[in-house]
Amino acid sequence: MNMKNLIYLFAVMFSLVLVSTSCEKGETLTPDVPETGIDITGNWDFYSLTLSDGTVTYGCDAELLKDYYLVTLNLNNVSSNKMTLYTDCTRQNINWEQEYSYTLVDNTITLENDNKFEIVNTTTFDGKTLKLKLISSLQNEMPIGGIFTLTK
Repeated sequence: MNMKNLIYLFAVMFSLVLVSTSCEKGETLTPDVPETGIDITGNWDFYSLTLSDGTVTYGCDAELLKDYYLVTLNLNNVSSNKMTLYTDCTRQNINWEQEYSYTLVDNTITLENDNKFEIVNTTTFDGKTLKLKLISSLQNEMPIGGIFTLTK
């Protein structure tokens, strides 16, 4: 075997090694919060509240206010990590507004005050209607199990 053939053989072997150990496609970076496919940014206005017993209300209901602190709910200025909860339906007949940090993981919104809402219309979400089920709260007079329907 002459020198020319030997160099050619090494070049072929080097090329094979290079091709077989080439870099694979890089891993895609995942955000800290799993992607839900749902963009809830913006303002969401109260449309209705469906209680766990099937009762539906479309506004400030004086009878429900006897049992529940929160009957209507608006989400304002929703960003990727903050939102303002607002209601014009309270026992004291005053508007209430509070900004909270929140996380959105596996279609569950957890506010910094430990209120948790499950997004229940994930498969039918159209960007115009958001349905949130209140699944837990540290406050006793909240409509646990109630579904707030909000619209843009």
